[in-house]
Amino acid sequence: MNQNGRMSVAEHLEELRRRLIVIALGVAVGTAGGWFLVPFVLHLLLAPVRQAGASLIQLSATEVFWVYLRLAVVLGVVLASPLIIQQALAFVWPALEPREKRFVLASLPAVVLLFAGGLAFAFFLILPWAFRFFLGFTLPGVTPTLSVGSYISFLLNLTLPFGLVAQMPVLVAILGKLGLVSPAFLRRHRKFAVLAIFILAALLTPPDPVSQLVMAVPMLALYEVSVLLARLTAPRP
Repeated sequence: MNQNGRMSVAEHLEELRRRLIVIALGVAVGTAGGWFLVPFVLHLLLAPVRQAGASLIQLSATEVFWVYLRLAVVLGVVLASPLIIQQALAFVWPALEPREKRFVLASLPAVVLLFAGGLAFAFFLILPWAFRFFLGFTLPGVTPTLSVGSYISFLLNLTLPFGLVAQMPVLVAILGKLGLVSPAFLRRHRKFAVLAIFILAALLTPPDPVSQLVMAVPMLALYEVSVLLARLTAPRP
């Protein structure tokens, strides 16, 4: 630390390394605990399969093990999320102004609720449609089968992006509070945002217009909410 009380670049990197190590250890401990929760979580995740009257198969001796490990890591991140947030805040905290600190703390509940809401929306609404859509593609004399590993990959690849996309209003509000994004900028680039949203929806959903609209419409609504939040949180001249 120099005479002005500021850390050098090397000291910042060293602090970042220490915090990343703490986060990695927290995720490792959470993964070990999450391993014992996998059977319960897997039973919940297989509900769309049971509702569709379908069944899953195991293609290799290690497939279920890797499914368990993958879900355990996801659960490990979830269980360690308070530690991850605490370490991230501790790293950036000294650089924030008092009002910025209050705003970030007030935003944390919204981050959790929006992420959970995005996951729930994808799991209960998008996933059943997508599952039925793909199972509907069959050939004469061919019985559709799905392995447990491919189903879990399909589920995670579909639901996690919804949870992340749902963070848009909070992210824009924070950027607006820091003066990095303005309402005028968001309004001026609305047409590009609409195009990007529909492209993203096409990439993240099954190739049918209904599913794409189901994802695109909430994302468009989130963008408009983001414009409003940027207006409310923008620094006053």
